[in-house]
Amino acid sequence: MGAAREKVRAISRVATAENEAFLLSVALRGTASHLERLAAAYRKLEKLHDPERLLKLRRERRLEWYWDDDMLNIQGKL
Repeated sequence: MGAAREKVRAISRVATAENEAFLLSVALRGTASHLERLAAAYRKLEKLHDPERLLKLRRERRLEWYWDDDMLNIQGKL
């Protein structure tokens, strides 16, 4: 019973209408550990594609250049 509870907990953290069928198929065939790793990877991807985070990163981009003793220095942040 403990493994089933762990599976439900892992699925409930990341389940949406779009991915529910996939997560249930993994739950039926995989272990609780599989689901925990899958949920962790899914949360990481959600964080990477968070629109507010992406907008903040875009605002922080910069490119600077200047000459110093006949040498061109370029600094940037992507």
